[in-house]
Amino acid sequence: SVGATALRTLYGLIISFLLGFTVGIISGTYSRADALLSPLVSLTRTVPVMSVILLAMIWFKTDMVPVFVSVLMIFPIITANVRTGVKNTDLKLHELGTAYGLTRMEMLVEITVPTVIPFVLAGLRSAIGVGWKVVIAAEVLSQPVSAIGTGLQFAQMNLETAEVMAWTLVAVILSWFSELVLDFIIRHRRWERANV
Repeated sequence: SVGATALRTLYGLIISFLLGFTVGIISGTYSRADALLSPLVSLTRTVPVMSVILLAMIWFKTDMVPVFVSVLMIFPIITANVRTGVKNTDLKLHELGTAYGLTRMEMLVEITVPTVIPFVLAGLRSAIGVGWKVVIAAEVLSQPVSAIGTGLQFAQMNLETAEVMAWTLVAVILSWFSELVLDFIIRHRRWERANV
């Protein structure tokens, strides 16, 4: 159950990161795209989690519900952070890149991405905690065969208070461990060493 929930959370984070990073780069780079995508991202951010879970239960198979819900909840966080990172890129660096004849792709890789990385990591730190909570909440309602949320639901139905607290403790430990791993990665950032 723990492994299945961890995989769903990981899938949600990976998909959210890929979508959020792409949309954030586009929104931060092109003002027209930003004007078009910002309302959509804001709308996604404000939709109640329970509404998303209930709709996902209608649209998807049980195992896919937590992944879909986590993507929809984490995507705006990553997008907003990446967009902010792009907007904060030093214009003088772009001017320097233009002077040296760098292409758009080269400026994206050499200038924009290194600037955005700290913002991405900050977004991921917030997203990890949200991801675990959302996935487990979706599992409680959708009840996949193997899931922490399913264990919580069955324990609640059987009035097993100790088991509910045990599953909750497992979820807290997993979330804490995930943040610990991310903090370790942040403290050992190779790209900063490369730039020194």
